[in-house]
Amino acid sequence: MEKSIMNKIPRHMRTPITSAWKVIESADELYCGIIKEEVGYFIEKHVIEFIEDKETDGDLFVEEMRKDSLAMYARDDGEAFLGVLYILFIASAYAVQAVKAYKSRV
Repeated sequence: MEKSIMNKIPRHMRTPITSAWKVIESADELYCGIIKEEVGYFIEKHVIEFIEDKETDGDLFVEEMRKDSLAMYARDDGEAFLGVLYILFIASAYAVQAVKAYKSRV
């Protein structure tokens, strides 16, 4: 995946959709750095599913994280790692949810 054009768009010219994409793009970069995959893997493997799923809901990811004591109460590196991954999923789900809501009103 090429370097983001988002960095070239002045902040005052960004839309809700371009801002949501920046969240997803940033999550992809972090996720791929953590799990040692090529940039774009997170988007292809997970975000596309969020987009296609009519029920995508960031609140559900938050609830899952709350139920998972490993993610909420990181006590060592492995558990902190899981928490970071949850946060990337939550942010991306909310970003997709925001785009869907915006598009449904336009």
